[in-house]
Amino acid sequence: MGDDAGLASRRARLQRLQAKMSESASANRQDVAEEQAARREHAQKRSVGQARKLAKAERLLDERDLREAGKDVERHRAMQYSIEENEAWEAKLEDKERTRDKGAIDFQDLAERSYRRQIAHLKPDLASYEKQKQDEHAPAPPTRASEHALVPASEARVPPAVAHYGAHRPDEEAVDRLVSHLNHEQDQIRRRSRRRDDDPDAEITYINEKNKHFNKKIKRVRRRLTQYFDEHTKEIRENRAMAATRREDRVVLEVGSRVCRAGFGGECAPRVLLDAAAAGARTLGRPLDALYAPDQMLAAHPRQLQERHRDLVRCLVRLLRTVYQEYVHNSHRHLVCDARAYKVLLVHSPLWVEAVQDALCGVLLGNLGVPSVSFIDTHTLALLATGRNTGLVVDCGYWETTVMPVYAGRPLRNALTTTPRAGRRLRACVAALCTAYASVRGAPPADVPRAAVERITTEALYVHPAPRAACDASLPLDTAAMHAAYAEDAEDFDLRTDAGTLRVPGWIRSAACEALFDDGDEDEAGVVQCARQSIAQLPLDTRREILDAVLLAGGTAMLPGFAARFEAQLTHGAAPTPRIQVLNAGRPGALRMPPTPPNLLAWTGGSLAAGVGAHGIEQVSSAAWRVER
Repeated sequence: MGDDAGLASRRARLQRLQAKMSESASANRQDVAEEQAARREHAQKRSVGQARKLAKAERLLDERDLREAGKDVERHRAMQYSIEENEAWEAKLEDKERTRDKGAIDFQDLAERSYRRQIAHLKPDLASYEKQKQDEHAPAPPTRASEHALVPASEARVPPAVAHYGAHRPDEEAVDRLVSHLNHEQDQIRRRSRRRDDDPDAEITYINEKNKHFNKKIKRVRRRLTQYFDEHTKEIRENRAMAATRREDRVVLEVGSRVCRAGFGGECAPRVLLDAAAAGARTLGRPLDALYAPDQMLAAHPRQLQERHRDLVRCLVRLLRTVYQEYVHNSHRHLVCDARAYKVLLVHSPLWVEAVQDALCGVLLGNLGVPSVSFIDTHTLALLATGRNTGLVVDCGYWETTVMPVYAGRPLRNALTTTPRAGRRLRACVAALCTAYASVRGAPPADVPRAAVERITTEALYVHPAPRAACDASLPLDTAAMHAAYAEDAEDFDLRTDAGTLRVPGWIRSAACEALFDDGDEDEAGVVQCARQSIAQLPLDTRREILDAVLLAGGTAMLPGFAARFEAQLTHGAAPTPRIQVLNAGRPGALRMPPTPPNLLAWTGGSLAAGVGAHGIEQVSSAAWRVER
């Protein structure tokens, strides 16, 4: 019994395998048949095309032989047509002549033509219409009175069709077709009308209404003369308009850790001011304090350095394409130009990390395809913006404050000093003081948002004119004492946040700025102390000329009272022999500086350098960069 059961199971398995093999063979044969049919169809189509080409070639050869024999080609061709083909051709010409639009004679003819056009567009069922009309207007059955004698009109019987004339209800499909046709006609009338409304998103190319109508007339004349005139001449007109306002072939670019500035050389102000940190945060999908940090690009682990370099390149690609208006289209905020047609003058910090410089060169030369990139440091350009070539430049930015003297247009890098007392430290101090002493609805805030700290730093802070040692060094750091000391100078600052109104005590507005001027140790010296260290390294024969022009640059130097406090504290601790003059202090009787904000001094100097044809200390061309890569 066991052997029989095993044999039966093996037989059933064999049958299943045979069925699968049969199905597979049938499917294969079907696929082969379909493939052969497709090949035959393709060969037939190809043979039809080849036959058509062969017939055309034979016709051309026959015409050539007829011309060589001196015979009339048209006569020979006409003799080849049959009577039926000739009659069909003549009927086609007659129908074409009958339907040819000869123009309206009068308004009645115009209405009739419009009616025929609408009937041809709607395509009504004329056979059904005629049958329905005949049924409704059929004569009434004769009566005995009507057969033998006339009856009064009041007694006459009205046929049912006449009594219900006009009561026909069309179907829904016909009504929808008529409504869509009427809407189409109204839309066509509105489009053809010269009184149509202007496109609100169109570019404004006129100065008044009269000039607008004149431009429209010119456009209509041009379209009659040349088809698609505006489309083919759009680039020419844009280039002419840009050439009328632009004479330089250089783009001045300053990519900071927080702000990106860009514009054309020779202009008085940059055209582009973008938040670089916000652009990088949108690209990476996470919040960023700055686009890049000097210490972050010097990571010890190679993999970590590669990841940060890759993220920086992604941010720079998105940022610079936005600058050249490849993502957004607002001509008054972006350059609106081809990156491959303009050289780039790159404004950089003297302590720029080489990784950031390589990333910028790779994006500009590799991704955007600019012809060349030149580099000039910010201190030399900021001094050039004031019309001088010798001086001491104090660049107080976001990450660090850099002090470097410039003599005869040459930076003295051996006297360069730096300190982390800058905008980032100032914001950290503001956040700590607000967390400890500010209030939201009478209670201390749990956390001060970054946007609130930024607004307090840019809108509420100011620098006290007297050093802290002279006014409040003896005061304890508590709310009552600090408020009493600064009550006459500062008022409380209210800021609306999501959690409520944040009330900032007035003494914080000035006390937070003391973090920039307090003396520190060797690693974190104050701004004035850092400037003194740089002055101490100057040669004695150049010290007087350099200190005669001390320039404050950078966004942090725009704080109210910063220049006056810096000059007072620097002069107080200096030797009596050299005379120190801060160009931004604005003292009465001193030389007035050009009305350029400290944060735009470096870019303005780059614009002037591009205007005079300066190429920078280092220039990298696109061809040389490709060879190195």
